[in-house]
Amino acid sequence: MKAEYEKNKEARNPSDLIRLDIKRSFRSFAGFDTNSLIRILEYWNTRESGYYQGVNFLAGTLFLITKDEGLAFAYLGCFMNCFGLKELLSRDGNMLLVRYYQLSRIFYCYYPDLFVWLSSESVKCSCYSTSWFIAIFSNCLSFTKSLEVPELLMAIWEAFLVDGWKAVFK
Repeated sequence: MKAEYEKNKEARNPSDLIRLDIKRSFRSFAGFDTNSLIRILEYWNTRESGYYQGVNFLAGTLFLITKDEGLAFAYLGCFMNCFGLKELLSRDGNMLLVRYYQLSRIFYCYYPDLFVWLSSESVKCSCYSTSWFIAIFSNCLSFTKSLEVPELLMAIWEAFLVDGWKAVFK
């Protein structure tokens, strides 16, 4: 067991995780500057609370919008600190559990039959909503080959910036 840990502990290096996530998320976009995204995420990792999978989509989208590493980093900090993403991603996971609960109650109120059926199939809202919360939908709305940020994502983010988490639940 100890030998396995020693062999694999290096794979947990945040820089390795960052590079792996970027390969999985932005590899198919010709012209996307992955080195800039790596620098943004590595600096976030060293300066702030660490790296969390899924944040690469958020930071990558911010970089696509701003086309500036410094601005993308600053806006990432705003999303993390001003809108509570840092608490959402904390090690204890309490805020993420709160968001799951809120979503499940709203889902039950508006779609009780579907909610009951999904529950009977053991499909919890955490199965489909974790990435929505962590990346604020930037990982599930399709980008074009030209790297244009989808209009729907921009509309969701605009509402999020104005209304906070209430907008996500609408």
